[in-house]
Parts: sequence; C-alpha cells; structure tokens
Amino acid sequence: MTRATGWAERMPAPPPWWNDFATHLAAHRHPIYAADVVATTARLILTTTTGDPRTLLAHAQRNAPELIGALADFFRTHRHLDPPPHLADSRAAARRVRRIEATPSPLRPQIEGFANFLLIQREQARQLGLHPNHLKTIAVIPGFVVGVVRVA
Repeated sequence: MTRATGWAERMPAPPPWWNDFATHLAAHRHPIYAADVVATTARLILTTTTGDPRTLLAHAQRNAPELIGALADFFRTHRHLDPPPHLADSRAAARRVRRIEATPSPLRPQIEGFANFLLIQREQARQLGLHPNHLKTIAVIPGFVVGVVRVA
C-alpha cells in the first residue's frame, strides 16, 4: 500500500480506482508480486497518460503483458470493465443451448421450458427492480437436472 501511495504522488492525476487496485492486490496476491504489479502499472499509466481501464489494458497487451491478468481481474471484479450486455446474454444463451442439448432427449422439453420460465422470471424481476436470477444460474439448471437423473 505504501508503494502505491508513493507512485500515486508521482502521477499528475492518479486514476480514481488506484487505491482500490492497491488494496485488491494486497488482499489477493503475494506481497512481492503485488508490489511489482503496482510499480509496473504505475509506469504504464505514466507512459500512456491514461487511467481508462480499456485503454490501459490495450497498452498492457503491447507493452506489459504480465499485467493483463491482474488488471483484468481487478477491473472485472470492481465493475470497471464489464463485457457489453448483449455479449453476456449471447454467451449465456449459447451455454444454455449446449446444456439443454446434453440432457437426455425425453427431458429436453421440460428442461427447456423451465429455462424459459427462469428467463421470463429474470426479465420480470428486472422490470420490478428486484434482484433477477443470474444468467449463470439459469445455465446451470440443465446440468444439475442431468446429474440428478444419473444419480437416481
């Protein structure tokens, strides 16, 4: 954390997420690795003169590939870098289709109907301002049912 503070003082304007990044690294990484990532990230910010997550990741891809994992992990965990909503929906739909197709054919219509019910329930919850089911939860259902059927 003190290394992050020292680097922040050298930056003209540290990004608003800088202190959260240092705290995240301290909690999730080995101290020596965290200190190296803080220093390398600070140098990258000073070189590129940006704190924008997408731009920083693009520059890290070319200039400091060792940072990509730590930066992407932090940005996604702290919602600085979310995939576009349509991308998440399309990936979830593809997972759902694969899992439904993996179920025994006699169960497919029921599983597909239940997955569709969960999607409708998700949309209704979103419209009402409630906490909707996660797409991952809906995608897991077919696999869960197949596991139960095989055990029984």
